Amino acid sequence: MFSRLKTVFPATVTSCEIEDSETLTIDADLLDLLDHGQYVMSAKRPVPKCKNLSWWITCYPNGNETDNEGYLSVYVYTSMGGFEKTMTVTLLRSDIKVDVRFKIPQEMVQNEEKIEEDNYVIKFNRTTIKTIKTGEGIVEGKRSFHGVNWWIQYYPAGYTYESKQYVSVFIFVDGGPKKLIIRGAISINGVAIYNDYNPDVFHNNGVGYLKLFSHKQCKLADHINDIVDIEFKVSVRKTDVIFTAIPSHKTSVKDQLTVTFDEYELDRNHDFEGTLKTAVKDSEKHRWWLQYFPAGDCARSKGHISLFIKASTSETKMVILSCVIRIVGTNFEKKFNMLIESDSYINFPKLISHEELKLIGGIVDSKITITCEAVFTTHDIPSLNL
Repeated sequence: MFSRLKTVFPATVTSCEIEDSETLTIDADLLDLLDHGQYVMSAKRPVPKCKNLSWWITCYPNGNETDNEGYLSVYVYTSMGGFEKTMTVTLLRSDIKVDVRFKIPQEMVQNEEKIEEDNYVIKFNRTTIKTIKTGEGIVEGKRSFHGVNWWIQYYPAGYTYESKQYVSVFIFVDGGPKKLIIRGAISINGVAIYNDYNPDVFHNNGVGYLKLFSHKQCKLADHINDIVDIEFKVSVRKTDVIFTAIPSHKTSVKDQLTVTFDEYELDRNHDFEGTLKTAVKDSEKHRWWLQYFPAGDCARSKGHISLFIKASTSETKMVILSCVIRIVGTNFEKKFNMLIESDSYINFPKLISHEELKLIGGIVDSKITITCEAVFTTHDIPSLNL
């Protein structure tokens, strides 16, 4: 694995510029083996002179969500924000090379968010896939740490008919803070395959994950006499980040963009239109624009409306865009938040299907109107002591 590190101090020390790189190797077999949302990740790399700041690569070989299934998704994560960063991703056969550049302000808070973690390994006998019926569960022992009691109940042949080709898992929590981060992992050919969970089912004090890992993945997993280790990590955030200097101040500006197109455009494959790059109302630094594809942006989104939202800012402080997408004449609503940097965007390849659009009454007088209501919030955050 190749990496490099470079630190640059300007003549007047108001910030520190740090360059680093990392390479993550992806086995081509994972492109077909993994489901969307399952991923591999690099080791976390600490950023010198920046307490509690680290970064890492996360790669989803089959996309990070349903809309991106069939695509390779690559993300760079940092353990905290409030600074400028740029990155370049290069694909070199099976290697994903990421070059990053951080511009860290002179002063940033150093209070560390305390995260308590507990680990548990299910010794999963994969032969039970054939001997246990769908809906039959196995309960693991209860564990306690830092005021939190938690335990696992898993279903080797799935919890429901729809998940019968997967191992389903419920995690139950009793006591303590409820803000948990849950991650599961198995090993295939020595490579850790991760899954961070958005619950499919809520039941009593538990949250359910109907499609944890597929039976196919379990059959290929590393094992000893058919015993596969499925490792769980449960993290509890004990405190939020607290700024010890002047409390954070923020200012917000609001704006709205609207696009309207004719019903017949739903049949015009991959044609697109958009708004002009527009200055945000009451702001000299923010700009944003929309691009929309009535019949979908490509084959993956056929039969859907695709919407791309792009924004940029010259502001050096942290800017968060909070947006609500609506279709006029309906109750349709999609919300998201996005960090705005010099050039940022978020894509919705399958914003809504044509079928659903018609069912909810989204075609009015043979026209479709989409509005995007946005709030751009600038956070005046004290920065980190280097």
